[in-house]
Amino acid sequence: MQKLFFATFISASLLLGGCTAFKPETYNCDNRLTAPADGARVTLRTLETGKTAEARFNGVSTVCETKDQTIEMRIKAGLTVKRSEADISEVAPAEVPIIIAVLDDQENLVRNQSTSYRVAFDSGVTKLYPVANLSVELPVGGRVVISLAPQIVK
Repeated sequence: MQKLFFATFISASLLLGGCTAFKPETYNCDNRLTAPADGARVTLRTLETGKTAEARFNGVSTVCETKDQTIEMRIKAGLTVKRSEADISEVAPAEVPIIIAVLDDQENLVRNQSTSYRVAFDSGVTKLYPVANLSVELPVGGRVVISLAPQIVK
């Protein structure tokens, strides 16, 4: 009985240990991401009231996974979005536009894209700290440049 238990335990350990070999390998690739100071802070307008709000990057981190001839980069872009104390009584949605440029290993533009992250100020709230989760595919050896924009770019 003890031999059967031992054999079952060893088999289960090998089986579970082998499962991790099929999981894709990810790594930190913060060195492949640039967020220039010029685009790290913007003034935007709230959607319904048209009043201003300030948005800025509050920290950016990345995780990459290499696939054949490309790299999949997952970006967590921490944001700080602040509105005026004078507007504190209103509920106000806002949209934070983000521009993404993908460059190859020769610094040539491969493509760019525009996305946005929606936030909503509740009554009594002047500052939000959302995290935008983005995903970008780039060529091996390439890099990504992200920037905030004052309005949505189409």
